Amino acid sequence: MKIYSAGRYMVIMLVVLGFVACSGSGVDDMIADGGIGGTGVISTGVVTAIGSVRVNGLEFDTQSAEVYVNDLPVGSGDQAVRDHLDPGRIVRVNGRLKEDGTGQADQVFYTSTVIGPIDAITVIDGYDTMLEILGQSVIVDGRTRMPGVAVSDLAVGNVAEVSGLFDDTGRIRATFLIKTADMAPADARFLISGPVSNLDKNEKTFFIGTLAVDYGTADMAGVDPGGLVNSGFVSVSGQLDGPGFKADAVRSAGRLGSDTGDGENVEIEGIAGADFSQSRFVIEGYLIETGPDTLFVGGTQEDILPGSRIEVEGMFADGVLAAEKIKFSQDFRAESYLVELSDSTLTLMGLEDLTIAVNELTRVTGLKDSLDSLESGDHLKVRGWIVGGQVVVAGQIIALPAVQDKIGLKGTVSDLGEPMISINGVVIDTAMIPPEGFYADEDLPVSSETFFTMVQMGSWVEAKGTLLSNGSAVWESIALAQAF
Repeated sequence: MKIYSAGRYMVIMLVVLGFVACSGSGVDDMIADGGIGGTGVISTGVVTAIGSVRVNGLEFDTQSAEVYVNDLPVGSGDQAVRDHLDPGRIVRVNGRLKEDGTGQADQVFYTSTVIGPIDAITVIDGYDTMLEILGQSVIVDGRTRMPGVAVSDLAVGNVAEVSGLFDDTGRIRATFLIKTADMAPADARFLISGPVSNLDKNEKTFFIGTLAVDYGTADMAGVDPGGLVNSGFVSVSGQLDGPGFKADAVRSAGRLGSDTGDGENVEIEGIAGADFSQSRFVIEGYLIETGPDTLFVGGTQEDILPGSRIEVEGMFADGVLAAEKIKFSQDFRAESYLVELSDSTLTLMGLEDLTIAVNELTRVTGLKDSLDSLESGDHLKVRGWIVGGQVVVAGQIIALPAVQDKIGLKGTVSDLGEPMISINGVVIDTAMIPPEGFYADEDLPVSSETFFTMVQMGSWVEAKGTLLSNGSAVWESIALAQAF
């Protein structure tokens, strides 16, 4: 078991200092060969399991893998993985696919999204909290891995390390956070990663979030040959300098590494950005294109919207990631008509037993653009995350035209007793579902008997049906939902 204490702060500061020393070392240059190429794989996403490393649903053997933290080599093999990585951290794995469907990792890279003092804490509600760290807005919620600390334990001035995904508003959705010190020493060095904005090459300044960065005396050897560009992702180490940041070193920090090019097999987990169309969108600076042969798992092309968290698999060609498969994150979804909206919850027809919490972070898209604009009778799709039992926090609400009185629910099994099944408190009588309406996944039909031998408490399932005029639901299909 890892101990997360103030002593770990010194380890992290050494890693930040190592970033300065290694910023021009060309770590990525060492991986151009060695079996990566078009037959290998580059996978970047949230670590879901440690021992080996599991990323994007693929387990990588790490017995001989070299491990890097903020560009500093920290060891190799499973022990280095256990010592320096955790579930929730976002990593890049360079490796190869094995015949048994697992992966062989050659290198594992972890770069902190931000390490610095907490400048402000805003409690949105009982589910979401906003931190300001080095000019970055960091959203912490029940999905954030926080070993050794609770969000209520954090205070302004504490030093925190965050790993997270950038959303379509430029905020960091924290997947991992640890407190590294109660307060930073006066000469502390910090690290910040993110997209460049307001680049001024004459004054040698740019912004990351709201933080002004002076790179006039910084080591720039780790920047891609094309140099700094607006919207390009970088990592910067340095010190606070009044309201700004004095950089010691700047390096390019695209999630896929600097050598990713044509012919590379790639997997990237992220959030679709604001620069968007359903067939062309951006994830953290990478242009993604879908086509007629793209396979969608757990959703459809129409489900991809700004703010959608997905995993894309494909191949790079001419600087574009051509998506061969897109998998949707295992999040809660519901579709029905709005019955009632209060300041903090909404109720959907046919799903009245479900509490759906909303707050100022809930995004409304489609035919409406705000919570205040929603009205009873609006047909809605809701995406969110489960905080427990029958309570869900809505992250995104999509207002649609009234279409065929659809009702849908995707969540976890909270009670089970054939033919009855409860999804987060909503009871579904599967006796009304026709025999052809049971699926082991969205494409594999099974008998109702087989379905109930496969489903368990906590399993993710998705039910679809039709709403009657009296507000009751006729459920027509139910499937075990895949996860990545």
